[in-house]
Amino acid sequence: TGDSEHRLAQFETALQPGQFSASPPRPVAPFRFVQEPISLPPKSPHPTFAQAYGATEGLAKMLVDRFAPQVATVSAFRLGKTAIVGTPCEPTSEIGRSIALIGRKLGFDWTLVVPHVNGWAGYVLRPDDYRRRGYEAQLSFYGEQMGERLVEACTVALHKLAKPDGR
Repeated sequence: TGDSEHRLAQFETALQPGQFSASPPRPVAPFRFVQEPISLPPKSPHPTFAQAYGATEGLAKMLVDRFAPQVATVSAFRLGKTAIVGTPCEPTSEIGRSIALIGRKLGFDWTLVVPHVNGWAGYVLRPDDYRRRGYEAQLSFYGEQMGERLVEACTVALHKLAKPDGR
């Protein structure tokens, strides 16, 4: 019982007035949320899309025109020294690592890239991956420049998150 009495005394001491501040501690950096539009290249079916799916070139163009969004936006927020960047597409891991490296250079300890945020604008590849063809390239609706455009929008969003005033 001596040990439990000692712990009870410690607890009662901790509850004395003045032991806790009236307001909670402030976070390392404020929560901040930003959105940045992606400057989308023109929509266009991959050169192998029609053949791969047994469609005519006209049907392939119509499908991509109707399916691929007209606008796309990066949504990003920070929690302290962590940035979370949501993309409305599926970037390759290499593009994701490029975005994370930009965040690191801007002072974030962690930058997480999360796909499928606010829609799906297809796969996003580097130009050489797009030209290599394959399943992901066939479902890349904005051509080989989309990867660069996505990284640009994510860079702008990360810069806004890193600045004290958020601009």
